[in-house]
Amino acid sequence: MLLATPLAAEDAGDFQRGLQAFHDGDYAVALGTWLPLAEAGDLSAMYNVALIYDEGLGVTSDKSLALRWYRPPAEEGDVSAQFSMATIYDFGDGVAEDNSEAVRWYEMAAQQADEQAQFNLGVMYSHGEGVARDVTRAIHWYELSADQGHAPAQFNLGYLYDTGDGVPEDNALAMHWYRRAADAGDSD
Repeated sequence: MLLATPLAAEDAGDFQRGLQAFHDGDYAVALGTWLPLAEAGDLSAMYNVALIYDEGLGVTSDKSLALRWYRPPAEEGDVSAQFSMATIYDFGDGVAEDNSEAVRWYEMAAQQADEQAQFNLGVMYSHGEGVARDVTRAIHWYELSADQGHAPAQFNLGYLYDTGDGVPEDNALAMHWYRRAADAGDSD
């Protein structure tokens, strides 16, 4: 769980009180402290309010409300907010599943080198979820993630080359990726 920190110096005291409350597990105080800051436009507070609703920390989980608060920081380039929006749309937990929106937000996060977003985008292209199936694009995103050491991306590359799923079968390349996945801790 990644918390954002405040941008405006005048809000730093309140924000830090919210942060301390959050770390102490007092999510009601954290939310009560951050909500006015979020309503005043503090992007870091917006992200943290979204996280509380997303994870259901001291409140009933509310993915729609989480999306509302994640959106402004995501639109301003916050990679964690972009990834969070993508996963909510991808899995449709508490909101309607929207794979096209998931792909849009994963791509924004992936372009900022978020290895999990790159991996998830590879999955979306590999399976044709929210986009037309495109194994070449799936491989592109898997490779970016795999090059950062992401074992599931390495395994999926191995699998594609092992089975010849959308690419020519290449046992040497498959073994290369399977070994890297194993070295990175993948037990499959």
